[in-house]
Amino acid sequence: MGIQDCYLNYRERHCFARQRRRQGAAIAELLVAAILLMATVGVVATATVGTNKLLHANRDFILASDELANQMDQLLMLRDQQLSQALQQLQASELVTSQLVSVQLKGQLIEDESGKRLHLSINWKRMGPAQPLTLVSWLDESRNTRQTTEVP
Repeated sequence: MGIQDCYLNYRERHCFARQRRRQGAAIAELLVAAILLMATVGVVATATVGTNKLLHANRDFILASDELANQMDQLLMLRDQQLSQALQQLQASELVTSQLVSVQLKGQLIEDESGKRLHLSINWKRMGPAQPLTLVSWLDESRNTRQTTEVP
């Protein structure tokens, strides 16, 4: 064994020892990276679920407000006698009843010192307590008398 052989053996032993120490550091780095990855996945998953719930609630709210507006438009075209009958038979559309859970649509004709107004409200089962969505329209007395004009 010459001096060169001893030098090579020393170098190989030194590299092997350094590599063994480096393996311990690599495991620690992998452990920290795995913990950070799991925490990030947990936060992203929670945010995704929350966003999905918010989007569904927003879709339901828009659907309910559209239903109220459509019902109000249909009711405002009726005369007083027809209006009271229509309020007794008031029902939500098939689309709304299929999309929203436990839909309740209520209508009321109120007449007091403020004037005559039509009060519609819709409520459905939501997460947590919630107030019904309400739409009010004041009725003009001239809507019961239709004026016909001749067009030349």
